[in-house]
Amino acid sequence: MSERVNDHINEVADQYQFNPALVNRLSFVYGFERAKSIIQSLTVHPGTLPIRVNTLLTTSKDLVKSLNEKDIPAKQHPEVEDAVLVDVQGPNEIAEKTKKITVHKYAAAKALIGGDIGAPGIKEHEELNIGDEVSIVDKMGKIIVANAVLMMNPNEIDKQKRGVALRITASKYVLPNFLNVIEYLRGHFIEQMLPSILIGSDIKLKPQARVLDLSVGHGALLTHVWQNNSNSNARIIAVDNSNTRLVRFKSNLKRLRLHNAPIEIMKMESNKVSRRFNRNETFDCIIYHAPNSKIGIRPKVSDNTGEGLIFNNARNMNKMMAQADRLLKRGGTIYYSTNSLDPAENERIIEEVINHGRLSVVEQSQYLGEKGLVNFKGSELLQYFFPDRHETQGYFIAKLTK
Repeated sequence: MSERVNDHINEVADQYQFNPALVNRLSFVYGFERAKSIIQSLTVHPGTLPIRVNTLLTTSKDLVKSLNEKDIPAKQHPEVEDAVLVDVQGPNEIAEKTKKITVHKYAAAKALIGGDIGAPGIKEHEELNIGDEVSIVDKMGKIIVANAVLMMNPNEIDKQKRGVALRITASKYVLPNFLNVIEYLRGHFIEQMLPSILIGSDIKLKPQARVLDLSVGHGALLTHVWQNNSNSNARIIAVDNSNTRLVRFKSNLKRLRLHNAPIEIMKMESNKVSRRFNRNETFDCIIYHAPNSKIGIRPKVSDNTGEGLIFNNARNMNKMMAQADRLLKRGGTIYYSTNSLDPAENERIIEEVINHGRLSVVEQSQYLGEKGLVNFKGSELLQYFFPDRHETQGYFIAKLTK
């Protein structure tokens, strides 16, 4: 790498607080100018927030009407039937306060969109008192992400494991607070990324199909699958290794009025799933939103992702896709997705499993993104969402069949 190019990479890394190794990788894949555009877009929230309509309880038209009546600007997505787009306010100017408080990376990202911060999110604080109004800054102390009122004594912050320590009073972006919206409480919708909604819309189950979600999370995608296939008599198994995520998933099942859905919840590491099921317990559909670097998640205050994490993720992904291949019935389908923008976590995983397995890439029912970056058999049927070109989070989707 020339010294001049290296200087440019370091300048971008410093400006946006990205790991220089990550800037270098993105520059290698996309070219320097495109990589810079992508990184800049990652610091900005999309202009809208997608929510997925629970069509078992309401319609997109009725939901849009009721939200608008509550002065929540919403509109039907022009191409996705189950999706509604809610306007996001921002970016807003944040008036700098005299007193500052430093928070960790994920707390900063939360404060950026108006989320209150608990004590574990605080990294450093000055001499403060309850009721002080402070500016929240990122871990480098360079970027003001929000203003807030301190709700705890500073000497309590290090001891408390829960509770609100910083109540946000002004943030760069303002998203609707759905927690007190009657339509949300009645289960009429759930927040869900648009590409994830496309996956849910694509999945059509045959009667008595067996479905396995290897990383269910809070369940937005899996509940969408059941919403569209509630007459299929499917057996659905949801796996996750986090008690916190599974509690939230169960809460969403109840709120969406899906508590009677035939979903078996299992807490386990996904890499142990193939030991749990024998050769007679294969699946018609496997969903795998792979744990990944989340390079495409926005808005970011910083990103310290390095090559080591990406390569370690890729090794785990390859192992999991090999297991998914073994667990899939002939004629079955795997939906693989990530929030990464690095081919090592995307195309290279798909290319590997195709070369060493019995899987083929097949067409998705709807394309609103772009084709993949790496050429191999079937790569033209992959789908990317890029933050600098699409009003979404960064996302990658592959659909494969045996």
